[in-house]
Amino acid sequence: MVNPTEFYKHVKTNIFPSLRTDPIGIRVSGLLDDVIQRLPDEEQFKTNGTIWIYKRKEVIEFWYKEQKYPYRAPFENPRVDGHCVYNQIKNEFDIFIIVDGDFDLDQRTDGYIKGMIAWEFGRLSYYWKVTKNIILTGEQDDNKAVTDEARRLGFGEEIFEMQVLSGMI
Repeated sequence: MVNPTEFYKHVKTNIFPSLRTDPIGIRVSGLLDDVIQRLPDEEQFKTNGTIWIYKRKEVIEFWYKEQKYPYRAPFENPRVDGHCVYNQIKNEFDIFIIVDGDFDLDQRTDGYIKGMIAWEFGRLSYYWKVTKNIILTGEQDDNKAVTDEARRLGFGEEIFEMQVLSGMI
């Protein structure tokens, strides 16, 4: 399992200021820590990165202000509650956790939230492996590959709950 102290030497958690004392911000931050402690001790989780816990409006503003990414903010879709970006050249990632929208996290179960967070870590792991040529993507669907990776990381129950509650299955 990942040692959280070692993990946070490489990864910064950026919580939007108003969420630092808000019950949903505190809850999501604690569930994030739970997920991190369950991640396997693998190289991709020693990658530099930032985890953003933000409200939708503010993260969209940040996305366009920084102009760090060459595509539209995925959070403009109110059904998007998480997103992972992996920069292969810099070997770093950003994971975004959005607390409001069609999937207001204060209305979701802990299992759903952990499943959503695990999904984003699954996406990071998948992107990292593809970049490192460890796996062949073949004809496998991107979402199926990410789901399989999140399950491999040990989050099968949470992924199932997230998929059922979000209507993915």
